[in-house]
Parts: sequence; structure tokens; C-alpha cells
Amino acid sequence: MKFLYVYVFIALFALVSANKTASHNLILGSRLPGDCHLIREVVFKKSGFMRKKSGDYSFDQKNIPYPAIITSVEVKDQYTNGNGGYATLTSGGPGFNFIKLHFTSQWWRGYNFVIDIYGK
Repeated sequence: MKFLYVYVFIALFALVSANKTASHNLILGSRLPGDCHLIREVVFKKSGFMRKKSGDYSFDQKNIPYPAIITSVEVKDQYTNGNGGYATLTSGGPGFNFIKLHFTSQWWRGYNFVIDIYGK
């Protein structure tokens, strides 16, 4: 019986600690040998009183004569405690030469993401 209590305690502790380290990363595509790092951007908004914050990000290569094809997009949440926002793909992405992302925060929170785009 004592073993059962110890097991339940360890399981609950693991569940609580795993929930606190939940970040909301978005990984699209996969990096391949020979990929080039196209751009790194930081996108953030500060928290608001009783509000959700949202914003959009777009990366396009209109003025480049030979645009690269995107192979991988890594959107990394900088809030690792589960309080960060959410990133969603709205258009483009891997296989295209542009990408559009939408960011949404949680209530009373902001968001902070680092965007890395790779392509050939």
C-alpha cells in the first residue's frame, strides 16, 4: 500500500512539472542538408489588461530575382511556462517562397516568439 502512495505522488509531481514547461512551439517542414538560413525575426507583444493580443507576420521575397523555396519554419515560444501565445500558419510555408503567420496570446498575457526560416 505504501508503494501505491509513492507511485501516485511521483505521477502527480511529474504531471505538474511537465505542465509548467509547456511552450507553444510551431515547427513546419524539416531541415535538409544544404539549407540556408533565410531570416530570423523576433515577434512580441506586451500583455494587456483583460485582453488577448494578436498580430500577423509575413515573409515574402517579392524583390528578389531568384527567391528561395522555404523548406522549414521554426517558431519558438520564449515563454516556457505555458503562458505564451499560439502561432498558426495562415498561408504559404514549406514548398512556397512566402509565409504568413498569425499570433494570439492568452488572456492577460503577451507573446514572444523567435522565427527561423530555412530554404534552398
